[in-house]
Amino acid sequence: MRPIPSRRRKSNHTVSSSQRIPHRLLWYATLLVYMLLVSKHEIFTSTRSTTNAIRSVGELHSSPLSSSSAPVPARPQLSGMQRSDFAYVFLLGMIDPQSSWYSGYLWNIFVASQILHDNNSSADRIAILQLQSSALPTVELLETIKKLEKLNVRIWWLPTPAKSSKSSSTSRHNESKATTDENDDDQRIFDSANMLKFHILELTEYKRVLYLDSDLIPLCNLDYIFELSMAGQIAPNLGISDGNEPANGGFFMVQPKEGDYDHLQKIILQQKESSKHLPPPQFDIQRGWGHVISGDDQWFSTRGQGRKWDFYAAQNDQGLLYYWLKYVTKDVTLLVFRGSQTFIERWGTSEQDNLTMIYKSNDWSRSPFSKLSCLGPDVGAEQWDKLKYANHPAYQGAKLPYPPFSDFIHFYGPFKPWNTAKLVNVSYPKVMNKEQLLNSLHYWFNVLRKVSKELEIDIDFDHWTDNIDQPPFGVGRVPSLSS
Repeated sequence: MRPIPSRRRKSNHTVSSSQRIPHRLLWYATLLVYMLLVSKHEIFTSTRSTTNAIRSVGELHSSPLSSSSAPVPARPQLSGMQRSDFAYVFLLGMIDPQSSWYSGYLWNIFVASQILHDNNSSADRIAILQLQSSALPTVELLETIKKLEKLNVRIWWLPTPAKSSKSSSTSRHNESKATTDENDDDQRIFDSANMLKFHILELTEYKRVLYLDSDLIPLCNLDYIFELSMAGQIAPNLGISDGNEPANGGFFMVQPKEGDYDHLQKIILQQKESSKHLPPPQFDIQRGWGHVISGDDQWFSTRGQGRKWDFYAAQNDQGLLYYWLKYVTKDVTLLVFRGSQTFIERWGTSEQDNLTMIYKSNDWSRSPFSKLSCLGPDVGAEQWDKLKYANHPAYQGAKLPYPPFSDFIHFYGPFKPWNTAKLVNVSYPKVMNKEQLLNSLHYWFNVLRKVSKELEIDIDFDHWTDNIDQPPFGVGRVPSLSS
């Protein structure tokens, strides 16, 4: 799949109904081609689920979503069949098929799914996808998604978001405000895209769901996390800390229950209502999403700790995630990576249904994760030379001793394979075994080569480009709330 050049900004002139007709015809033509493609689906997707998948995509553009008060549409049926009680879930939202920005993230879902497949994971894999407002899927995109299904990845299309009702016309003397508004729009897009991950709470057919960001790859089989939870050695819900946040939004596990998603939506509405009198970003760093942290309770991250809701992305997905895991479910294991002070917290409830810490341990060798790294037991610095493929250049090997931190690579911020490797075949040649790999970027490209060959995905590795468009929300930075 070749990156598509970025499209020009739309002009401000209005489009007549007669001009919109070819656009609609193009949509129906695209659906027709997709129906012909899926009619030859040869693996696990049943006729009924495939039809529902097509209908789901069609409904994205036929259902009225212009009003902010429109009811949340019913969840379309997932393609494919449920095969396990557990699932890994990836998310790729705000897709604009006319831009190339989403390509790397989509390739990453292929890579992560292939790694899980190669390492004999028995859990289901799900890709949650969403198009930008007014965007139409191209034939190329639909063909590629069909190939993702060949890796036994179930597809779930979310409805497109409501289009902003702001006027598109701007006078010259107001260009500065227009730039500010555009930045605000980018921030809203970023916030909305991050919040989509909470749709996993609707996957109540699964006993456990592990969310993986679409710029994150497992290094091996992570099914042991599900197994630890089902055995009661860790809680049904799992959160991990990272640099400046106590619950990283790129890697977490939940136990979805009926009503959870609706409950979370009420929390969001209540937070907005209670903070609407505050200045932007209209977030109370004392109360956060609905709880004042006090007493012996506090949050911990790699670089900090505190009681205010002022950690990174506290007002967005990561704050809501921490609130949900700890103060709503009251049944969570939190893993806090702080170098030599790395520890585990297990939270539950007292007889009076009050949140209480069940245990806390900083002895990782006696933790439920001890000896369970899927990279092998007793992985340490002395084995590092044999595990170069697990080394992200930005990590410097610091996370190796502590599973599950050791068992995945998060290409956060600008450190993404599709943005950092300019000479793929020169810097990252094709190899036959992991011991020849230079680092995790090299690993990523070699798995992608395997996927592209086996599934016949058109990726031109001989003319790799580092000119992939930036996402509409940039690299995903949010304003700091620290005082």
